[in-house]
Amino acid sequence: MRSWEDLRKSEIKNILVIRFWSVAEILSATPLVRVLRNCFPEAKIDFLLKEKFSHLLTGCPFVDEVITCYDTDQKQGIRETFCIYRKIKRYRYDLIVDLQGEGQSSFLSFLSRAEFRIGYRLPGWKGKVYTIRVEELPVKRHLVLSYLDLVKDLFDCGENPLDLKLFVAKADDPQQGIHDFGDENKKKLLIHPGVNRLANSWSVDKFAKLADSLVRQYKVEIILAGSDTDSDRQRVGRINKLINGKGHVFYHSTLPQLISLMKDIDVFIGHDNGPMHIAAALGKHVVGLFGPSDPRVRHPWGSGHEVLWPKVPCSPCNYRKCPKDKPDCMDKIEVSGVLEAAHRFLV
Repeated sequence: MRSWEDLRKSEIKNILVIRFWSVAEILSATPLVRVLRNCFPEAKIDFLLKEKFSHLLTGCPFVDEVITCYDTDQKQGIRETFCIYRKIKRYRYDLIVDLQGEGQSSFLSFLSRAEFRIGYRLPGWKGKVYTIRVEELPVKRHLVLSYLDLVKDLFDCGENPLDLKLFVAKADDPQQGIHDFGDENKKKLLIHPGVNRLANSWSVDKFAKLADSLVRQYKVEIILAGSDTDSDRQRVGRINKLINGKGHVFYHSTLPQLISLMKDIDVFIGHDNGPMHIAAALGKHVVGLFGPSDPRVRHPWGSGHEVLWPKVPCSPCNYRKCPKDKPDCMDKIEVSGVLEAAHRFLV
């Protein structure tokens, strides 16, 4: 085992942070990476993640290299793990910070033979691969704070104060996005009804009633957006049909397109998913709809946001599809409640 004092006294030249997936988790890791840069200003700091999320860290001033891997089946995954291992071995990392804490990341941390390997105190063999183990607090805390707990003993090293802002990449093309349209005196409100799991889905009919009420009650342009998938296209298309085409429809197929889309809006309304967290990181007002996921851990980071989370006995849960006919937690969110939450951002 190594100590924090050992780490402080060591000459750290190469650092690797591991967090494979999830927009929320990767963005929430950026304050931790800023701490590492502050403590080890001369070190090379790399970040290992899945290729589909790599654009989130494009241009990040405190990440030197983004190392990517791919979603693969089990056989290919084993092969790819060893391909990544060869790169890790070549870079000779002195310090690994494993935010994933799962089989592949623990295995890579062990194979790296880095002198300092920081991770949570996990059960079984996974926890034993780390040379510095941090106890995960039982209290529900936001991802940003949970990740920072891993390096809290480094907060007072370095010259800069702790910075809790999230980094998110700039749009590739500043000319892309939502340009001025309609009445320039109206605020732009983006409704994103897309879901990454069915259990977290608010009904299309309620989204349509919400959009229609917003148009009638406020000076606002409604933007309906979704990913370029059949399911999102169907949801967005149905909502726009129900409101008689009053919405401006946009679809995104990449993270840079989504970031470009977000840069011109004033308010975001949607589920707990990647777009919500990007909107918050960009400093937009967010109304987040939570059901099975836990807003204590995943609420939109920063100030100027509203969260709706009905109190039901079975929430939070890890179901991707609710075992009930329809999830009580999402069904209990009323249009009137969302309107009330959005009100202070629109007056």
